Amino acid sequence: MPSRIVTLLTDFGLADPYVGIMKGVILSRAPEAVI
Repeated sequence: MPSRIVTLLTDFGLADPYVGIMKGVILSRAPEAVI
């Protein structure tokens, strides 16, 4: 299966932990994902 691209547009900023949490959730659901 060819790779698929997913884009996310957020207003999380740089000071909050939400980006790391989001990456963790993505990788827990799709461990083969490249972030």
